[in-house]
Amino acid sequence: MINNLEVSIVKYACPICGKPAEEGILMNSLLTEENAKMAAELNGKTIGYADHACKECTKYKNVVFFIAIDVSKSNNDDVYRTGQISGIKDSSPLVQQVKNYIITLKDGSRYVNIDEKLGKEIGLWK
Repeated sequence: MINNLEVSIVKYACPICGKPAEEGILMNSLLTEENAKMAAELNGKTIGYADHACKECTKYKNVVFFIAIDVSKSNNDDVYRTGQISGIKDSSPLVQQVKNYIITLKDGSRYVNIDEKLGKEIGLWK
């Protein structure tokens, strides 16, 4: 029975910057060796995105974060992030143009995914 129970500390990433936003405890409730092994393998790993931003990103409430994605490697369920992030003030006409696509997190932080090529064209990134 002792081999059938595992507990792991897992991380949830900030949906904006990708750094850890919180930690959680994962335990296999189906007490089988196979499920215990899967739970043990997740120890210390990031298993998804948090429903809020990390402490650093939360500081910027007056901006919308523009996150670059590669649309050729993305689909509706999973976006391929390229690493570029820009914070644009609410008063910017650009923010008004994308207002229907802004994602608001539980803590009020906001972001929008944007094609990396388009971001380069409009001057968000080099």
